[in-house]
Amino acid sequence: MNKKVKEVTEKLEELPKEERESFAAFVLEELESEERWSQLFKKSESVLTNLANEAIEEYQAGKTKKLDQDKL
Repeated sequence: MNKKVKEVTEKLEELPKEERESFAAFVLEELESEERWSQLFKKSESVLTNLANEAIEEYQAGKTKKLDQDKL
């Protein structure tokens, strides 16, 4: 087991059961969220590529302007 994972596991064992359960639920939700984002990006790869190509074409055609950082 990785040193950091072992350290986290040891710390978790010191917590009350309810807090361990809450932490575990949080971590699982985060991992599932990451997986959902990965799947969404995989599914939208062609859309993102098309948008990027369109942006490049607009830039090359002089249809873009420099972003004003002060107006953000």
